[in-house]
Amino acid sequence: MVTVVAEKMKDANIEEESSEEEEDPRVSKLRAYAAKNDAAKTAEYLISDTLGVESKELGLVFLLEAIFDEDEPIPPQIKAKKDFLVAACPSDQLQRALLCAFERYVTETATSGFKVFSLILSTLYELDLVEEDIIKKWNVDVDAASNIEVEPKVAQAVRKQAAKFIDWLEDSDDDEDSD
Repeated sequence: MVTVVAEKMKDANIEEESSEEEEDPRVSKLRAYAAKNDAAKTAEYLISDTLGVESKELGLVFLLEAIFDEDEPIPPQIKAKKDFLVAACPSDQLQRALLCAFERYVTETATSGFKVFSLILSTLYELDLVEEDIIKKWNVDVDAASNIEVEPKVAQAVRKQAAKFIDWLEDSDDDEDSD
């Protein structure tokens, strides 16, 4: 797993650190479970005491690490694994947590996703995985993912990458208002 060092960020670019971190064993357990079970059962397992995840937010980070391939483009994987994301995020609170999980995922694990974060948001929105108002609220809260150890400086850089999609959302709202 590639780690990202916030101090190396410059001009909203995230540089990869050369050392590999060992994967959390809970991610491996979840990956094995997801491979053998459907999305609903995996979502139940995710929040069960069996896996031993401290919070639902951290559980979503583990889910992304378990079901996605960090070396492949993220948007097509979102489409392919939509059922898992739907099952794991039935509420507004968990939709917001999913955005935070992606925020951490693209800055620590699949850093190639950082530069296409607008496309990730667009995919989540188009597939009805995250509602517009939740995306907007997440965008203005740079501390949204602080409980899963995303530094404010890193969060700000992610939002800079998300700006293109956020601007599109704002423009589409303006167009609807003027009709």
